[in-house]
Amino acid sequence: MLSRRMVLGGAGAALAAPMVRAQSAVDWIAQDFIAAQGLPGVSWAVRRSSGEVYSGAAGYADPDAGEWLTPDHRMRIASISKTITAAMILTLEAEDQLWVGHRPFSVDGVFRDLLDEGSPWLPLLEEITLDHFLTHTSGGWPNRAGDPMFLNLELDHLDLIQKTLAELPPNTVAGSEYAYSNFGYCILGRIIEMATGMDCTSAVQAWLADPAGASSFALAGDTLDDRLPGEAVYMSSAGDPYGLRASRLDSVGGWVMTASDLLAIFAGFDGYGEEVVPGSVAGRMAEPFFADGGYGRGLILNPAHGNRWHNGSLPGLTSFAVMLENGDLISAIANGRTDTSGAAMETVIFDIYREVVG
Repeated sequence: MLSRRMVLGGAGAALAAPMVRAQSAVDWIAQDFIAAQGLPGVSWAVRRSSGEVYSGAAGYADPDAGEWLTPDHRMRIASISKTITAAMILTLEAEDQLWVGHRPFSVDGVFRDLLDEGSPWLPLLEEITLDHFLTHTSGGWPNRAGDPMFLNLELDHLDLIQKTLAELPPNTVAGSEYAYSNFGYCILGRIIEMATGMDCTSAVQAWLADPAGASSFALAGDTLDDRLPGEAVYMSSAGDPYGLRASRLDSVGGWVMTASDLLAIFAGFDGYGEEVVPGSVAGRMAEPFFADGGYGRGLILNPAHGNRWHNGSLPGLTSFAVMLENGDLISAIANGRTDTSGAAMETVIFDIYREVVG
């Protein structure tokens, strides 16, 4: 008897879940959403705990070309990439390939050679662990004006890390408070590369995407000319979707895929059914750093219930994905962004879900 998860063959192939197209009521919900928000299009998916996958799309993949958006179009998922990065780090820990208690800037740390030994903030750096980066409690480099991930776009990852550590000190002692940090997840991407001997995207593909059958998973291109086959065009009235150096965001927010493939990857580490990662990973991801905290490891939490989720936002992109406490999964990705599209998407994906499940 097949479980809700994929059945892995000897070569790592996966049995895809059955795909069911959206019903008309759901189409109207999606169309009303993009019309109200002024977005080109939105793609969505619902994956039931029993394995059925429902998907749909509304609007345009490329308005200028008159290309309709379909569930098979892939798009950037922005910061939902962090959920996948966290799952990868915790999988490698469970396989004894790294330890999240490692202090990468300590005397014996893997990034010690990137530091200036005369730095006045060296004592603060030395106390930071990989787990502090996973939980956004490193004490520095928050997601606000001056975020290093959107500066010095000519630098590669390691040069960016070295420059940031030399010029931008931590704000507080590691472990003392929560401050969402893109830069911390950039460092985690490099840890994945050190542990696996592969570039971060290839490692995630081998460990998580391929076993889940998520064939649309890929690293984003930087420019419109770098648009991948089957990828939507991003449009924004504020910020340039193609001025981000999206490929450097990889573990931070640089991966692309379809809404249904995103849920296929999530299904591999959500803690229900047959996982593609060690069983300890789901629990670790849902465990907050602070007892009453709202963030685990790569997942946003609500102490009032068991739902876990992450959202994403970049110029030209809005995304949302949820692991429901009943084992169902829901996601939506829009190839546009407004000041209100994130909050509106959180509402609309639950409207779609309720319509799908009845």
